Amino acid sequence: MDVAALRIESIKFRRVASNFLNSTRDNCDVNLERLFGYIETSVYVREIVHGVVDDVDFDFRSCFPSHASDWREMAIPQKPEDHLKAQYDYIKYICTNDKVNVENEAFHYYYGMKKINDMIQSFAESAFKPMIDYIVDALAEKTILAEAENPHSAGTYIHNVQGAVIANNTGSVQINQTINPDVEKLLQMIQTAGTILSNSGDTSETLESIKDDLDSIVEQLQSEHPKKSRVRKALDGIKSFAGNVCSDTASAALSGALVAAASQVDWNAMIQLGSNHLSQLH
Repeated sequence: MDVAALRIESIKFRRVASNFLNSTRDNCDVNLERLFGYIETSVYVREIVHGVVDDVDFDFRSCFPSHASDWREMAIPQKPEDHLKAQYDYIKYICTNDKVNVENEAFHYYYGMKKINDMIQSFAESAFKPMIDYIVDALAEKTILAEAENPHSAGTYIHNVQGAVIANNTGSVQINQTINPDVEKLLQMIQTAGTILSNSGDTSETLESIKDDLDSIVEQLQSEHPKKSRVRKALDGIKSFAGNVCSDTASAALSGALVAAASQVDWNAMIQLGSNHLSQLH
């Protein structure tokens, strides 16, 4: 297996998955279709998913029931392979049925007095996040195995914003478009932080502001022409939020749920990686 290809695949998949998990009513259907299309067309991801679901006989309606009245309630099966099969078939059902869409499916489940976009994101999180996590973990495992099988394939990476110069142990040098491991780690940290904060139950403007800053960093990390000013502004917002969380006096203005959730995030490591990336931009 190609180590660089697996790393790039992991980044691309997380980008598509993150877009879906952060969908609004305006783009939730197209984002789910893109996620399903990626699963079906990506060599690595398709192998990961179909290597399990093609051998499983499980009705997705046992996990995601259908009825006309009252609220639906997800019933997570005990076996992980049954759960993966249910999620895959549910995505396929939504994407291939003209009379079904993400928003209407989300409205069948009770998420409290939330805004429409919040309900859609809560539905995406509860219905499909386990499958996304499974794929992300499987790609990471494949990468580790590939590195173990080919210890010289990764080579020594000299990174810049555009790509990397790879000097392998045979003495040859080549230029490849690849993913900086620090950027990959930063993306993963931001995605994890966003999920933790979203699950806090907080609905304050402070939460929306820090989520906007995190999203802005992700947008610039994934851009072919990142803007240093936007990265700096978002990073300043993250530093301010982290300072408030860590300060006994400032955190008093924040909800206990948000502070508790934020305390699970390693803000210092995130800020350090973000600062390192900022210093490389022109």
